[in-house]
Amino acid sequence: MTRPAPEHLAEAARQVNRALQAASDALGSVDRAHAWFLEQELEQFGGLTPLQMLQKGRVEDLLGHIATLKPEGPCEPICEPA
Repeated sequence: MTRPAPEHLAEAARQVNRALQAASDALGSVDRAHAWFLEQELEQFGGLTPLQMLQKGRVEDLLGHIATLKPEGPCEPICEPA
């Protein structure tokens, strides 16, 4: 197995950070954003989680969706930190 080039890893990290920051701003909490990012299945995207969307290169789709979120938004109960 080959290792990804450093520039690919850096770009992936930027995408994750960009999406998490946007989700944190939209949902009002870093903890809620992390839970949402890892676990929330998005019906409008075939049940993919936000992380899976990034893995598939669907950054702009994900950011567009994040822009529609509200702090009291559609992520309960998954977004509530334990």
